[in-house]
Amino acid sequence: MRDTLPNAAFSPDANNVGLNELVSPPIALPAGPSHLTFRNNYDLEAGAASTAYDGGVLEIKIGTNAFADIVTAGGSFANGGYTHTISGSFSNPLGGRQAWSGNSAGFITTLVNLPVTTENQVIQLRWRCGTDNGNGTSGWRVDSIGIAGYTCCANSAPILAAQSDRTIAELTTLVVANAASDDPANTLTYSLVNHPVGAQIDSSGVITWTPSEEQGPSTNLITTIVSDNGVPPLSATNSFTVTVTEVNVAPSLTVQTNRTIAELTLLTVTNAATDNDIPPRRLTYSLLNPPSGAVIDTNGVITWTSSEIQGPATNTIATVVTDDGTPQLSATNSFTVIVNEINVPPVLPAQADRTIVGFTPLVVTNTASDSDLPANTLSYMLLNGPAGATISTSGAGCCRARAATSGDHETAARTRG
Repeated sequence: MRDTLPNAAFSPDANNVGLNELVSPPIALPAGPSHLTFRNNYDLEAGAASTAYDGGVLEIKIGTNAFADIVTAGGSFANGGYTHTISGSFSNPLGGRQAWSGNSAGFITTLVNLPVTTENQVIQLRWRCGTDNGNGTSGWRVDSIGIAGYTCCANSAPILAAQSDRTIAELTTLVVANAASDDPANTLTYSLVNHPVGAQIDSSGVITWTPSEEQGPSTNLITTIVSDNGVPPLSATNSFTVTVTEVNVAPSLTVQTNRTIAELTLLTVTNAATDNDIPPRRLTYSLLNPPSGAVIDTNGVITWTSSEIQGPATNTIATVVTDDGTPQLSATNSFTVIVNEINVPPVLPAQADRTIVGFTPLVVTNTASDSDLPANTLSYMLLNGPAGATISTSGAGCCRARAATSGDHETAARTRG
């Protein structure tokens, strides 16, 4: 595996104590600051937190001096520096030193400000990979090594580290820090070209962007330009792609107010749910543990006619709206419905007309019913009944017909019960 053609220097991560080295030829540096850049891809055994068991370091030899760690010699990392400290407990020859370890997840760019003591000096660089007496992983690859220096009195273009491609979810914030360097006297200015809507870069070269719902899924190219104010002005550019993945957003459901209704009357409640995904998801409505008889249709409209037995009562109706995304997401609202008791009139069946003979008793039994729960107590009375007619508490009526005499004939009285 390499970063650029034709290949890359490689050190395996052995499972025994060992030390591999990559040593550069002598390099003559000019007056003024110089910078080292290289790409490296490491997969070296690391432990918890910042502890490493296997690791790689960078050393420099200045003139006739001995090799020393780049940081100890006065250099500094502008980007992609050491990540761990190697344990001294397992015989690693580099034990106790800061190093690259763990997994870089592909090639990254390291930018090093070389020590000021390297001006007008011949230097050598040495990459060293140390392993301990235990497990090993893949190893360490170093590629695309370059050194830039400045010549007297001429403006040099700034150096801008390469950026790796990114993948993020829509509606999440991307933050990318650019590491640029230039002649000490120059001021750097950052700008973006070919960038997606909403992406910004600040005066320090930090890019921020939160892709909107409309911007996912998509693949976007972001190009950074850093320019100096030298004479003539010079610039450097890097580009990387950002792949935005689609994220399902939960639907929203409006709040419902509490209701009070009378029993036996129809309740209708319309829910207004929305989904901000583009395109919007298909929404499905359901009720959680609703009172008996309550239903909701495909448009979110709840209908319920409470029965006689359901009043008086206080009921909670919870609506759930669910989308068809991956994963499925939902929203819920709840409201209470107070059902008041109402008095229903009793039912009194009609009575047929009667014909009786005078002086005989008439008995008519009424069978009234009341559908209220609990049933109400019924009482009976007669309206405009004939003299002598009565009605009992159970609804039984009684009267006697009176005879009328005309000559020798007796006339039967007709009584309506």
